[in-house]
Amino acid sequence: MARGPRSPPAAPVETEEDNERLRELPRRCYEDGIMTASIDPGVMSGEGREVRFKVNRRIDQVKISWLKEHTVTIIFRDGARFLSRKVKEDIVRAFEDERSADGTLNPATFSRGRVKVESPNVVSYVAKNAAIANWMVLKGRDEITIGSTRYAFEFKPWLTKAQLKAQRQEEDDSVFWVIAIQVPLDAFFYLEVQIARAIGPVIRVHPAEQDRLKPVLINIKFEIDPVARPNMRDKIWVDTCEGDSLEVKLASAETPRCRRCRAFFHTEVECRRNRQQGLYAYPRGSFSLAGDPAMNMGVHPWMLHLQQQWASGFAPYNASSMQSGLQQAGATSAAMRNGTSSFRLEDHQQSSHQRMGRPPTGTTTGGRQAVGTPEISTPRSKTIGLGKQRRLEGSPLTSSVRNGEWVSPPGSENSQNTVTGTRGTKTTRRRTLVALQKGQLQGLEVRILPLLCTYARKNLWMVSFMDPEGTQALVNIASPKQPMPSAILSLIRTANRNKFQIRWVGDELMVRLILDHPDQS
Repeated sequence: MARGPRSPPAAPVETEEDNERLRELPRRCYEDGIMTASIDPGVMSGEGREVRFKVNRRIDQVKISWLKEHTVTIIFRDGARFLSRKVKEDIVRAFEDERSADGTLNPATFSRGRVKVESPNVVSYVAKNAAIANWMVLKGRDEITIGSTRYAFEFKPWLTKAQLKAQRQEEDDSVFWVIAIQVPLDAFFYLEVQIARAIGPVIRVHPAEQDRLKPVLINIKFEIDPVARPNMRDKIWVDTCEGDSLEVKLASAETPRCRRCRAFFHTEVECRRNRQQGLYAYPRGSFSLAGDPAMNMGVHPWMLHLQQQWASGFAPYNASSMQSGLQQAGATSAAMRNGTSSFRLEDHQQSSHQRMGRPPTGTTTGGRQAVGTPEISTPRSKTIGLGKQRRLEGSPLTSSVRNGEWVSPPGSENSQNTVTGTRGTKTTRRRTLVALQKGQLQGLEVRILPLLCTYARKNLWMVSFMDPEGTQALVNIASPKQPMPSAILSLIRTANRNKFQIRWVGDELMVRLILDHPDQS
């Protein structure tokens, strides 16, 4: 008896209990942080060290549906985008507290939602109670005042990347925008009327600055009637009465834009950052060295030499950087003896260049050819820095302390070309301190001279203290024989009575000076 083709097995029936269990998985993940290990990961494909998963459609739709019910996208407008991450999180918590304080939510079951910073001006907030998310979306927009500045925020429903891309495409089709890139100062005066004449009627002009308290002139965005889209121009040339020819570059939604540096007129493949990566690349997860190092409290100027160290694999030797540190230490000692309360570190920028291995323009470093100088350079002198010179010969010491040392008299005729230091020790390369022999530290009083610096009026200043009699001096602290960095920091905090916060810079050269005791003991 012939058998006909068999029908495929019936699909499993989805019960309401299965749907409830599936909806519980996103809640546990985004509210409690528990990721399930029994869920279908999807179909895996890929080669080498990269894989791609095509997830289950039904499971993914349940996840998206849950996120849309509980997630709000908060957009920080204008100057609000420059607020710190911590302040942005506190602002989200403030709106969360405002909704929970009306008494409609049960305080016994209320718990805070999850915050995810997506970009400098976008934050996603996953509320554990859908009522809070709905309240924010209905709110739409709000403003708060921090200090004397008002900041604006917008609340929008959460969308997936595909939905957000489709929404932006619809906006691009309905709105025709043009951006004038790096507008010259002379061309700014005529820009709007020239855009309207060359392309089409201007509907809206966006503010030239994102923060009105800090006006700048960089890029200006115009919204133009979409009917004028075929009239798009790439450049506008402005001829002034003085004969100058000013160029204004224009960009639109069709203009190539790099996703790496966010600049127009080139793609990510053509970006110059890719070509410079081999020379200036930082390790993954490294800190940023942008901006003024003195204003960036997380980066000390000494760390700038790491840029070359990462690029070449070895730290370049630069004797002048060590000598510069010793000279600054000598200047500190001179200021103390002269009774000076404070002084300016004028060589901050110069020492930063030297520590990076790049001499400033018009100077020579270590006998090498410098930028802007003739090819004939002065040979390197075999003298040592001011700080080390004073350390080695600045005070008469007993024979027990100066055992094994020899010093050329400061006023001798051969003092210019004579190396001063410990016999048999090379001082032209290494600028390390001559160590005391075992047992010589006994009988000596050890004190710490903390150099407390602050940044004001674009300069570094040394902090001094005034006693009740009106005398200003640098503070010095009695110390154990061999203090550890943690002990030094604790002593300094105790000395200033925690009047202000200090940051320990342990990567700078710590100079040790041997001086006579005031009471000649």
